[in-house]
Amino acid sequence: MYVTIVHIQVKPEHVADFLGAIRRNHENSVREPGNVRFDILRSVDDPARFVTYMAYRDEASGKAHTSTAHLLAFREEVADWMVVPRQNVRYDGLFPADAQVGAGEPAQARGGPMYVTLVYVHVKPEHVSDFIESIRVNHEGSICEPGNLRFDILQSADDPTRFVAYEAYADEASAWAHKETPHYLRWRDQVAGWMAEPRQGVRYDGLFPALGSVPAE
Repeated sequence: MYVTIVHIQVKPEHVADFLGAIRRNHENSVREPGNVRFDILRSVDDPARFVTYMAYRDEASGKAHTSTAHLLAFREEVADWMVVPRQNVRYDGLFPADAQVGAGEPAQARGGPMYVTLVYVHVKPEHVSDFIESIRVNHEGSICEPGNLRFDILQSADDPTRFVAYEAYADEASAWAHKETPHYLRWRDQVAGWMAEPRQGVRYDGLFPALGSVPAE
């Protein structure tokens, strides 16, 4: 997958305006050819900070998004609401593999946002290949867990030793249950000595898509 994570900081007085604008952009973007994910996340610690998680099947469809009428309209609408310029960070989506990503059937409707954690991982260079194989096994177990909606594994396009795990669950309980699964505990112990620095998890509420419209993996 061709993935971009966009970090956004909005002026507090324009947060409600921004939510309306980004919802419209989301609704149009998920209809684009090649779109796999267009998730809108909001920091649990700062309601004026957001992340757009954009995943496309390939570079061509990802770049085509940047010239769509709805994105251009969104950019113009929100320009004066930004505290600082938006920051785009590119990743290669390792898992799920492109062939595994499908539209799926809508999950059952339920209230509340997705429970999301972005886990930032820095691996010692000599253990990158080992880490990729280990996280593949953890990914395969995690997407089968009750309540799991996303478990995407990304590798930085600029630094192959840096990874992100995008973990989204239907609720807090299912996210915490993940930490007790055999596949997670095996992975945690296996990779402990491969870390260049401690992993950092950052919590978000997944606003869009709404839970009732999140495709099952």
